[in-house]
Amino acid sequence: MMPHGTDVSSAPLPEVEEKLPVTSGHLWIPGVIPKHPGRSAVGTAIYETQTEPSIDSSVKVRTEALPATIHANWYAILVADVSVEIYNQIVRIARLEAGWAGPYSQALNSKSLRHFLKFWENFSELAVDPELVMTTGGHLHAEWHKNRKRHLDIEFCANGKAFYGLFDGTSTHEGIDRIGEIVVFLRVRENNPLRWC
Repeated sequence: MMPHGTDVSSAPLPEVEEKLPVTSGHLWIPGVIPKHPGRSAVGTAIYETQTEPSIDSSVKVRTEALPATIHANWYAILVADVSVEIYNQIVRIARLEAGWAGPYSQALNSKSLRHFLKFWENFSELAVDPELVMTTGGHLHAEWHKNRKRHLDIEFCANGKAFYGLFDGTSTHEGIDRIGEIVVFLRVRENNPLRWC
């Protein structure tokens, strides 16, 4: 169990730092209400809503079972409005320890997860859930696959860039770019590859 006051993130989000006190193995998140309660992983699978007399609409989450990467990105997970399926994939990946695929494979990089979640904030209502895997370098990799000629792959690096490949049957777009540029590129596509499944 995590002692009271333990720093849960190597890079806390400054705007929420004061709103996330750890008390007795629970994380209190005042006033956070998922955008889509029926769809949100947080709304159905991992928290219980309770009302504290001094805090309205609080969420109480047991933290001792969460992998450190999940704990460090908890607020970003809430904001990204991930589905139960995506949340389960992320937790499964976050539980893999360094050495999971050989001596040089790394555990999930917290910044890579955070960059995926920022990307997902832009598309959660416009996309189907991707298949998530982890690279041996500890980066989160998302794939939307329709068939062998139509798929989109994005590897979210810790430095805020991503490797991507979009194969749409008639053309190929691939490279490395800032995640914000990839968001713009995908938003202007007439045929939304994030709907492929």
